[in-house]
Amino acid sequence: MANFKTFYKYVSNPEYFLDGFYIRASQLSALNDPFEANYSDEGLTEYADLLEYNYEGFIEDIEKRKHEVGVICFTESKDNLLMWSHYADEHKGCVLGFVFDNKNSQLLEHFNYDPQNNYDGFFTPISYRKRPRYELDAFDSNLADSWSFEDTLLHEIFERKSDEWLYEKEHRTVLKLNQADKVIVPIDHISQRKERELIAIGAYKHCSINLQKKVIEFLLEDMDENIRKEVADYLTYFSKNPEALYMFKVNKISLCSITLGAKCDEKKLRAHFYNHQSYKEHVRFYRTKLQSHSYSLFFEEIEF
Repeated sequence: MANFKTFYKYVSNPEYFLDGFYIRASQLSALNDPFEANYSDEGLTEYADLLEYNYEGFIEDIEKRKHEVGVICFTESKDNLLMWSHYADEHKGCVLGFVFDNKNSQLLEHFNYDPQNNYDGFFTPISYRKRPRYELDAFDSNLADSWSFEDTLLHEIFERKSDEWLYEKEHRTVLKLNQADKVIVPIDHISQRKERELIAIGAYKHCSINLQKKVIEFLLEDMDENIRKEVADYLTYFSKNPEALYMFKVNKISLCSITLGAKCDEKKLRAHFYNHQSYKEHVRFYRTKLQSHSYSLFFEEIEF
């Protein structure tokens, strides 16, 4: 029997998620820790020599592919004061609770599993460390025979962070950006040449242009599989722009709770939820309160 757990996502704008039920896989350029995906050059050089790899070509490939993946991040805790401030717009946002089996991808509705590279949607707890990967680690000589040495390295370096981040109690999954269901790109970042190339491969057959937000939304989930792969591969080009969004559709049934921040505009959210009733039957709502006798929070269940 599956062991289901609840994990949480701090959000500054819950309406953005609830309108379409998409969740972002953040690419390297959009992550807030400059040490993300760092590793020890010296240690990896030693490892490459052990496996008789061409180190320069190998590192060049890893550095390139670091920008072709993204991470979806959750936390075990919904009462962390720092995360409410940093990720939920200074307590004006919300925390979304999700129930899913940490060993599979039930969270994602249209997940495009890649059996060759094992980007399977499994969520792994972050390993918090004093030093980067390969600095002190013992090397596994069988790693080169795994499903993909390079992909294993990408998972490993994205699943390790400095122990300064320990308070976040983070779990994350590493996904290829070309597995996304929707990609949003700022219009001014698409040159005329890129626009012609996107038109040529059929990318504009399923897209939505939002002139107010000045973005183009490419709806990959609506594309024929043959077109989708080519378009999705092409759209990874924009990953070095932190404003590009790679979105994955979430299964509505996995959403179990919405916790309103202490400074959240409850009236505004109620008006929004009135027009979006499809998920309310299985979702519990909470209002965050500040303890008067300590620096801590408590949560009051409310009718919504």
